[in-house]
Amino acid sequence: MKQLDLEKVLNEEQLRAVKYIDSPLLVLAGAGTGKTKVITHKVAYLIEEIKIPVSNIMAVTFTNKAANEMKNRIENIIGYATKGLWIGTFHSLALRMLRREHAILGLIKNFTVIDQDDRLSLINRILKELNIDKKKYPGKAYLNLISKFKNSLDYARGKNIEDSYYKCVDVFKRYQEVCKSSNYVDFDDILAYTVRLFEEQESVLSYYRKLFRYILVDEYQDTNLLQFYFVKYLSEGSNIFFISAPLHE
Repeated sequence: MKQLDLEKVLNEEQLRAVKYIDSPLLVLAGAGTGKTKVITHKVAYLIEEIKIPVSNIMAVTFTNKAANEMKNRIENIIGYATKGLWIGTFHSLALRMLRREHAILGLIKNFTVIDQDDRLSLINRILKELNIDKKKYPGKAYLNLISKFKNSLDYARGKNIEDSYYKCVDVFKRYQEVCKSSNYVDFDDILAYTVRLFEEQESVLSYYRKLFRYILVDEYQDTNLLQFYFVKYLSEGSNIFFISAPLHE
């Protein structure tokens, strides 16, 4: 364990952001202002000075690389491993929840997450099955439409896709059938299913709200609608800390 000496490593503005814990806080910070430094030292401060257990803290960022760097920096600051800390991308954290709550959604525990190449391959097989000319109506067009739809609240709330492209509803219906029968979850399902879980299962949402006493979100300006709702639902009853680049950047 290391002695935190925040005054020596942080400037006045950074120190204020790190030590402020009384209510939700949004910090606007441009490139090169030490955003990662602030968020990592804030986590360290919460653990060492405020005595919040690591399992009650969730830190969200946008890439696995950034999450790993953040975790390593925190451990270097406090001097020991942060086992139990919820730190990662929106999708990795949501996936961790889905693995735990799989049965509620009718999923088998060891469901497979399929990547974009697998999704495109599946859609092309479906086009062949439905006698759709993929030269005229390429699989990527359907993939893009399905992905866009799955990042909407309509999908998270169980609505169907609109037929905005040739036989799009038929392709989507068959795609969903194959995913369910094969125990597949695609990348876009991860966040949508988690938001659906929070909206439909009050006991599940209550569990995670009680679990996370402090939530930190990096690069908040890049969040999409489902990511916003993911954080919105979880943050009731906890303190939340956002770091965002100014909108003009």
